[in-house]
Amino acid sequence: MRPSSDNYLISDLLDKVTVHTIDEKGEVFNNIFFKNCIESVFHLATFFISDHETQDITPLINSNILLGTHILDAAAKAGTKHIIYAGTHWQNYGGVNYDPVNLYAATKECFQVLAKYYINTSQLRMLTLKICDTYGKNDPRNKVLPLLLKISKTQEYLEMSTGDQELGLVFIDDVVKAFKLAHERVKDLQAHEEETYMVAPEKVYTLKEVAQFVTEVTGKELNIHWGKRPYRKREIMKVKPIAKNILENQEMVDLKKGLELILTYDKNRYVSP
Repeated sequence: MRPSSDNYLISDLLDKVTVHTIDEKGEVFNNIFFKNCIESVFHLATFFISDHETQDITPLINSNILLGTHILDAAAKAGTKHIIYAGTHWQNYGGVNYDPVNLYAATKECFQVLAKYYINTSQLRMLTLKICDTYGKNDPRNKVLPLLLKISKTQEYLEMSTGDQELGLVFIDDVVKAFKLAHERVKDLQAHEEETYMVAPEKVYTLKEVAQFVTEVTGKELNIHWGKRPYRKREIMKVKPIAKNILENQEMVDLKKGLELILTYDKNRYVSP
């Protein structure tokens, strides 16, 4: 992690793992890989922003391209075999092969293009998981589901679009399962091979339907004024399959059960006394 990283979300794991402090110099990564004989890498690091400003360009490139390239370079030199990469279904607007939704998605796509060089010139095999929307317990992100749960407690007024866009919400336990399956699958690949899978739920819902689920689980009507805001630029209205779902035929947590688990775990955060 970086010296400035906040590790509170993994504070209970710090005595069970080895944590390396990194900077933007490639030598740090070389030392880590050569000293530890790393066989598999799970590359989940990212900087996300839906609509970028000028000041966001540098952190987007540093986090989503430069950092990953240092990892690829060190891994290739050290003879690492496997890399599992957390991509996003936003890389494929409208379900087409190449059309990133925004600059964030474009940087994620750029990393995959750069990775092809290392895959072709080393022993690396790579499996990319293009992940839909995720949710779970103790989620610190300013995402739509935590927001809906928050206003169910506070009864704040919220302006939203008409709510017809689809959300492919995958519970965190199933996301973890997807990465475990990816690790087993990538070990079957031969040198220079790569594969891409989606991580998607069994069923997708519109934003309006998700809000109704929150109402049902919390027992509280949400103070939402639908149609008061326009859709975002290049809003994803339909979750379209862009690859095989790695969770296909797996038992998954449905949205209602996932919401119930969140409310049980984060009771103080989302449930009024």
